[in-house]
Amino acid sequence: MRALIIAAGEGKRLGHLHSPKPLTPLLGKPIIERVILTARSAGVADFTVVVGFKGDAIRNALGDGGRLGVKIDYVVNENWRYGNGTSVYSARDAFSDETFVLLMADHLFDPYILAELIEKEEKDRCTLCVDFNLENHEASLRDDTKVLVENGMVKEIGKDLVHFNGIDTGIFLMTPRIFDALEESLEKGKYSLTDGNRLLAARGLLHARDIGDRFWVDIDDLESLRRAESALQNELIPGY
Repeated sequence: MRALIIAAGEGKRLGHLHSPKPLTPLLGKPIIERVILTARSAGVADFTVVVGFKGDAIRNALGDGGRLGVKIDYVVNENWRYGNGTSVYSARDAFSDETFVLLMADHLFDPYILAELIEKEEKDRCTLCVDFNLENHEASLRDDTKVLVENGMVKEIGKDLVHFNGIDTGIFLMTPRIFDALEESLEKGKYSLTDGNRLLAARGLLHARDIGDRFWVDIDDLESLRRAESALQNELIPGY
């Protein structure tokens, strides 16, 4: 199983601390390095990283992955300013005929979430890991990507949903169907990954997987960075 990590955005909300955002130190290691090591512990050893803003800095920091015990290739997204859907779409040639893991460069998570997702892989099935513990996200709900799940399927997805029962964790098992959906949404001037996922959901092609009580965090600001540090220090997630 190979993984695609999108790391092309500017990350302005943490820009005052470090730039580019994926290289922000988290207890001595860049966030993206921790993401890669976490995925490695779940059985993933082959990565493609999409870079854009200050991409050379990320490439110089990670290299070919040998230092981390993995293999890393890179895709450059020249259109990174438009939205993260363009970053996923830019890697379409690298994942044109296979199921793959899709991860965010700034989401830290319990490796068991990914290990269980890979173990339950079903061909031709796009799956989003969903956190249904809304009480854990009261402070960040405004900025979280919300999902409405019914009978194991994502029915609606977006930041502005009024009716929802879960949160998008940014951890996916994808098939090339996502590229078809993104191509259609990009042609309509809609550039986010959520736009592509919305099309998958509308067609009954996006399944949901409950992560239970497993820990994850979207490191989007200083508060969430501190949460990630606390989780590592308290061993809620392994500190690779």
